[in-house]
Amino acid sequence: MRKELLLMLSATTIACSETGIGERKDIDFTADAQLEVFPTALDFGVSGIDDDPVVRTFTITSVGEDPALISNIDLLGDDAGSFSVVGHFEEQELAPGDSIDIEIAFIPTERMSDSFTEAVIFSDDQVGGAVPVTLIGETAEPNLLITPDPLNFGATYVGCNMPNEITLSNVGSDDLEIYSIGEVQAPFTVDGIAREGLVLAPGETFTIDADFAPELETTYTGGFEVESNDPDGIQYVEIEGAGLFMSNLEQEWENPAQSPTDILFVLDRSGSMQSDLDILAANFDTFINELSNHAEDWQVMVVTDDDGCSNHSGILTPNTPNYQELFTAGVSNGGNGADIGLTERLVQMAQVAIDNTDAGECNAGFLRDNAMLHVVMVTDEKEHSPIPVADMVNDIIAQKGNADRVKMSAIYNPNDDLNDRYQTAVAMTDGLLFDITESSTNNWSSPENIALIAEASVMVDRYDLDQPAVESTIEVTVNGYPVVGNWYYDVDQQAVIFDDQAPGESDITNIKYAALAECE
Repeated sequence: MRKELLLMLSATTIACSETGIGERKDIDFTADAQLEVFPTALDFGVSGIDDDPVVRTFTITSVGEDPALISNIDLLGDDAGSFSVVGHFEEQELAPGDSIDIEIAFIPTERMSDSFTEAVIFSDDQVGGAVPVTLIGETAEPNLLITPDPLNFGATYVGCNMPNEITLSNVGSDDLEIYSIGEVQAPFTVDGIAREGLVLAPGETFTIDADFAPELETTYTGGFEVESNDPDGIQYVEIEGAGLFMSNLEQEWENPAQSPTDILFVLDRSGSMQSDLDILAANFDTFINELSNHAEDWQVMVVTDDDGCSNHSGILTPNTPNYQELFTAGVSNGGNGADIGLTERLVQMAQVAIDNTDAGECNAGFLRDNAMLHVVMVTDEKEHSPIPVADMVNDIIAQKGNADRVKMSAIYNPNDDLNDRYQTAVAMTDGLLFDITESSTNNWSSPENIALIAEASVMVDRYDLDQPAVESTIEVTVNGYPVVGNWYYDVDQQAVIFDDQAPGESDITNIKYAALAECE
């Protein structure tokens, strides 16, 4: 249809005038003018380049006593190419009182300028001269407005997220097509938008969810591009925000010269364990000798029954006569060995044993406030307790009152650790794991591993922080010297843990860090 209408439009000659034509002015026809034109301005409204032509009409009337000769109608102005005279106009004479309608079609060929166009009527009217008709038209086009731009998140605590919104609006007169939304770099994120194929009608808006999660105390800047069919081209959206640390903290620990330690052996007394228990008993003297290198004040207790009470050994100390024989008796006796559901609940047995350390209970005096607590579990079967492991470990920590003074280790069968229950207990307390099925020279009972178990009973390699830390800000010193490379931060446990060369006796450990904020 548009093509057919275009073929009906005649191309006109755009000429220049030496009489000032092209200056917009009101027309006041004199009494002796030969021609009158009405209206003297045509408004074609808003039209798209692909729309059908918009046609408007003005009328020329002969008002004199003699015929009037209209020689030509020219279209003048910067946007004259968007207008055409409909039909083929030829020189024409109008008798007095006669009139002729002139149709002008508007099809914007490009983005319109701020200038104007006139249809100028040339005739033999010596009084009225050339008569202009103002032609007003606007090209329909999209106009992308992005608010706010720039987007400023302000100051946000490190570890928290600050949400915000960016609105895309089409304030133009034609459909706005969003071709692409560029990527934004961390710590900024932009979500919730189809990054292509988005079309906004005039007056329509689309909201983008934005977020700011600073990782450091610094000022961040960034942004992304929006490519669309807006004639202005690609627009860049600036984003900025500042990260703040909630507070800077410092904690310090001083290891005693001779750290006291309480060591609880929880043993599986089922029939398949006899040879391993014999090995444990035979190595007890070696274990005590290694332990004595770090601690002179130690207590050892053996539990083999689900009631958690120490059996024949009682609570052993360096002053206990014949503690080797008593330990062997405790390992070799106790536990009925018949009901697997009872004798193989080692995490639960440890929990019950620690619960029974108050005055008047069966293990009274074993748990000391100033001592390390090391629970060593020995089994070749799965853990059968019906209670979640984390609950039982947390109960032991609560009884002790200090998480960094609790360690749980396991000599276990990794092939039969249902749901990683022993691994969970050990991981929660940064203990040691040994494979009880290992038959090589480096098995759990090797001198090197016995020494590790003894050392773990004394050395503090876990330091619990009072508040969650921004990991990148943690600074560790031991005796005033910076320490790097042999520790890590466990987010879940909120603790700095040494995996090698932990601070030793009399060492002073200092940790500085920025605290994560408690976000709303």
